[in-house]
Amino acid sequence: MKINTNIVSMQTQNNLRKNSMNLENAMNRLSSGKRINTAADDAAGLAISSRMQTKMRGMDVGVRNSNDGISLVQTAEAALGSITNILQRMRELAVQSANGTNNTTDRDSLNSEYTQLKTEIDHIATNTTFNGVDLLNAGAAVIKIQLSDVANDSMDINLIDAQTSGMNLAAAGGAAGLSADITSAANASNALLQLDEAVTEISDKRAGFGASLNRLQFNIDNMSSMSTNLASAKSRVEDADMAKEVSEMTKNKVLVQSGMAMLSQANQNPQMITQLLQGN
Repeated sequence: MKINTNIVSMQTQNNLRKNSMNLENAMNRLSSGKRINTAADDAAGLAISSRMQTKMRGMDVGVRNSNDGISLVQTAEAALGSITNILQRMRELAVQSANGTNNTTDRDSLNSEYTQLKTEIDHIATNTTFNGVDLLNAGAAVIKIQLSDVANDSMDINLIDAQTSGMNLAAAGGAAGLSADITSAANASNALLQLDEAVTEISDKRAGFGASLNRLQFNIDNMSSMSTNLASAKSRVEDADMAKEVSEMTKNKVLVQSGMAMLSQANQNPQMITQLLQGN
């Protein structure tokens, strides 16, 4: 038996250190809810989890982008709906003005409303914006929506110049834009051709906006589903098994307590041996 080197005490201290560390790790995992709190816990798992987190954040931004795109398209489509209603009313006035039973005074009255409605179309087209972006006037352009975190994964939303001077109506009247007035039967007949083409053009663009809305919504559904599945996979990699960690904490708490008791006992052994020797 050796008394200069207390091997039992050293072994007990080493076991106590390990058990204390295990207890600390279990408590950290229980308090954070994560199995991986530092790279030392699982370097490979941390790398995998970080890549998943990066991908999820990119997907979440893609969803936000798509939602912004939906809001933009809905804004433009709603304005085109209002313009369609105005065009239909203008067409009614043109049909009425083209009737030969009207006199000059009648046509002047009809033209007064017609002109006001045309002005309102330009007002709507000029003032329809989304976050400062012109949607329906001469400044309207192609809007690119980034759908995900993958480079070049985007879609284009083609806007339209819906001002009365900007509608592509050359085929109907020989010049772009709606007729200036319906003060004569001839002008009213020409206006009918242009109005019919204008309604068709606006309707086609609204249909295109509807297709864009559907695509954006499908992208949101897909990105959300992928993000949810990725979050589930990430949870399996980094999240703690709470039941297991409670068991580990309880076990190591008992081992630490017993280790401290045994360390106290081991430290007394040399003194007991000395006392025995002195007694002899």
